[in-house]
Amino acid sequence: TLPNGGSSIVDKIDSISETLHIQQQRYKLLVHDLDIPLSETNAEGLCIWANIAHGRLTGRSPEELLGTNWINAVYKADRKPLMDGWMEAVKYGREFQFDYTIIHTDGTEIPVSA
Repeated sequence: TLPNGGSSIVDKIDSISETLHIQQQRYKLLVHDLDIPLSETNAEGLCIWANIAHGRLTGRSPEELLGTNWINAVYKADRKPLMDGWMEAVKYGREFQFDYTIIHTDGTEIPVSA
């Protein structure tokens, strides 16, 4: 009997990576229509995914929140402290929580904790 069933370690890593990718896609499909605002941001602070509820919260479509566009929905005075806190948390590998205000496209101010 060959180790790893005859597969190389690279084959096993590729298989695990593919399985993880499929699971992530399933998760996003499941939470896309939830009534809980959710989004995913990368280490650089770019929004790489948002669900419909997050779009409703801001008055924007999920696609309009991608990249750096999500920051446009944040109250101006909260933007720099939010980004500074995020970058520090990423730099030191810490959990990040921040209370700030979302400005809906209709002008409504919505306090959030993320």
